[in-house]
Amino acid sequence: MSNVNNDESAMEQGVLFEEGYLTRTHKLLTSSPDIALTELVANAWDAGASFVKITIPERCDELLIVEDDGCGMSEKDFSEHWMTLSYNRQKHQGKWATLIDESRTRLAYGRNGIGRHGLLCFGEEYTVITTQNGKECRFTITSKGNKPLTILRKSVQDTNAQKKHGTELQVKVQHNRPDPVRILNTLAARFVADPAFKIYVNNDTISLEDLTKGAKETTLSVEPNIKLKVLFIDTEKAARKSIYQGIAFWQQNRLVGEPSWILGKDQILDGRTAMAKRYVFIVKSNELSDFVASDWSGFIPQKTMDDVYVAVAKHVRDVFTKLNQDNLAEIKSNIKDDYKAAYSSLSPLGKFEVDEAITHIVTTKPSATPETISLAVEAVINLEQTRSGKALLQKLSQLRSDEISALDELLENWSVKDALTVLDEIDKRLS
Repeated sequence: MSNVNNDESAMEQGVLFEEGYLTRTHKLLTSSPDIALTELVANAWDAGASFVKITIPERCDELLIVEDDGCGMSEKDFSEHWMTLSYNRQKHQGKWATLIDESRTRLAYGRNGIGRHGLLCFGEEYTVITTQNGKECRFTITSKGNKPLTILRKSVQDTNAQKKHGTELQVKVQHNRPDPVRILNTLAARFVADPAFKIYVNNDTISLEDLTKGAKETTLSVEPNIKLKVLFIDTEKAARKSIYQGIAFWQQNRLVGEPSWILGKDQILDGRTAMAKRYVFIVKSNELSDFVASDWSGFIPQKTMDDVYVAVAKHVRDVFTKLNQDNLAEIKSNIKDDYKAAYSSLSPLGKFEVDEAITHIVTTKPSATPETISLAVEAVINLEQTRSGKALLQKLSQLRSDEISALDELLENWSVKDALTVLDEIDKRLS
């Protein structure tokens, strides 16, 4: 008879972590100052802050500080939110940021609760000082040891200070000391869409005018008497990406809704494309207040707003068409390199037709991806290589959209040879 140990406590085994688990698991966050500070500023954004002040020391072994005036955290909030790995913010708090001013709205940026640990980019121990409803909580946290995070010290006290809410993060910089100028330019570009959110780095800030220096400002007129000033921003010149891409509307320097590539029912760009992720348009006006929803979440549907959307959409498409035209020679060169052998075999007229096809696609479809253009050009080359290709193109151009969809469905299930075989058999039987 075997001996079985029924002592449940003897079978318990907690999860063990190698030291430095977080820094190894989220290496990009904990090794790139740009990403770390962007994530920490995004946390302040989600907390409804109107400003973030970052203090970067001149040398290591001094404090780097990130301070905001957001809603802050209670001791319970800190335990449930901050100390929960991969905390699902949208599930527990919804998609909207927590704002002190309830008349405003702001879409939250945070998703997976990892960004808050960005201070580990600079040292293995950091302090969180957070105030909510006049009660200050202070926590000192480390990533050393066999746990991802450990609270070394904590204190909770009432404060009579003027500061009733907000959070301050402190870390003694041991490595990856960031460059203040680079960080300021990066953060300003990424959060430029909302003028109500100010970012300071070592007491310096960048205004929209600074960020768009050299950019052309265009004035649009919409009947009866609406003036729109449109700024076009290439965020790649100031940062690797922008958190908010699309077209942002500012009514009296206040953001209306969220930046988007959709104007009314018209989608200007697919937000997943490289072009959509690179550029931001800011539409400034003082005459749209009558059309703003009471919670500033968007515009009330009106004919005037439809006219505004049409004017802005035309301008945006014109800008992208000009961009593509400027890059047309490079696009043509790249495509010809991809299809060098096939292109070389074409007649002079065939080459001309391919060039015309590329020009037409680039100028009329500014949102077309390089892959889409390449597929279209490949089809044109294949058609040019056949005697009946041009006639087929003419037939395709005369088909209605539903007929093209039906043809596409047919070719999904049948090869041309299959279709000809069936038609031949039908013709024989009818005969």
